[in-house]
Amino acid sequence: MMLIAEELEVALNQVRLEHAPPAEKTYGNPLLAGVQANGGSTAIRAAWQPLRQAVAGARTMLIAAAEKRWSVDPSSCRAQAGEVLHPSSG
Repeated sequence: MMLIAEELEVALNQVRLEHAPPAEKTYGNPLLAGVQANGGSTAIRAAWQPLRQAVAGARTMLIAAAEKRWSVDPSSCRAQAGEVLHPSSG
């Protein structure tokens, strides 16, 4: 959860965790031969990079939505404290 909070620049208490449904093909742990389980603290070792990439993608989508709504350059927007900001226009 901390990775998600850091990548979205939100407080940890703003992140809600939902367990994945049973689906080993989709959610299998590569460090446990693809079994959908966790053992020996393998979850973060196996999933930190795809999780961080997915959340970074979500942040990019939020900035793109703000860009469309505000008609501004997305590079002039940033995520901070759970919001998308456009500093030059406030």
